[in-house]
Amino acid sequence: AMKEYRVSWPIYTCMKLLYVDLHAKAQAACSHFIQKMYRPCPDVSTGFCGLNCVSGQGQMDFDWDTFLTAHASAIFALAGALGGGILSFVGALLLKKREFSLSVSGKLLDHRIAAHEKIIALATEMRVMVALGGFSASGVVRRSPQVMISRDTFEDWFKRFTQLSLEGTSWLSTATKREVNFIQDYLITLHLYLERVPSDQFLGLGEIIRQDFIDLSSSLEKTAFAACHG
Repeated sequence: AMKEYRVSWPIYTCMKLLYVDLHAKAQAACSHFIQKMYRPCPDVSTGFCGLNCVSGQGQMDFDWDTFLTAHASAIFALAGALGGGILSFVGALLLKKREFSLSVSGKLLDHRIAAHEKIIALATEMRVMVALGGFSASGVVRRSPQVMISRDTFEDWFKRFTQLSLEGTSWLSTATKREVNFIQDYLITLHLYLERVPSDQFLGLGEIIRQDFIDLSSSLEKTAFAACHG
């Protein structure tokens, strides 16, 4: 059904009379436009320019069906451009959000890997041995952990192990934290015992506890490597 929209228009008859020579062309153009886009209201009379004139005001009924039919392509083009702009904006926003999430995840992963790599380095240092010369009663080459060469060497390494392990605690996995805490308890106990041992006897004591260092470091390295690359 045709929808009618009533709107008031001012009459420009006086102004058009000033351009007498263009009267015929103006009337023809106005009549063509009015006949195409509007239809006269039943309760008014048609003025000279094709508008429906009443008491100095023009009234007309807008034919929306005709307007939409005549400008359908333009309307669809405008709607398509608007829809495309909205989709492009939403797509760019989602892409930016994804890039930000990946950037944050990458930084967190870098911190996690760096913390576990420090633990792996500490575990490797625990397995470094020095030869004491000769063989033990079981026929094994006599060896002792390098960190047990002297009291000062052990003290420096023990402080370094504690400092580095605490620096990355927030980024370590739960299993790695348990291994680190277990080794710290062992080293604290050893440190208390070594207070009564002369520095020149540290290597001999290290030969006795050599296997403890090997087992502890291997377990720590395995757990940290699994958490870092798992």
